[in-house]
Amino acid sequence: MSALVGQRVRELRKTRGISMSFLASQVGIASGQLYKLEVGERMVTVDDLAQLTAALGVSATELIRRPANGPVRWRVRGDITVTKSRRAHGG
Repeated sequence: MSALVGQRVRELRKTRGISMSFLASQVGIASGQLYKLEVGERMVTVDDLAQLTAALGVSATELIRRPANGPVRWRVRGDITVTKSRRAHGG
């Protein structure tokens, strides 16, 4: 779940034009820790989630939901990322 939250945080941060250093200061963590959170190398704590939702102006549900479409990426090791495509189901 942390990797999905990190991807969502990065997406929202960039969409809103917020710098990594500014968001990190709002959340109360170092920029390096925010980077690790965004790339899935740092676990998201409950405190992080609360601070991120406040700083980004979104609900926790918006941060932890899976994307409706598009690929989902998991970092398996530092140098390996697995991507799973999402396919629409007909019926």
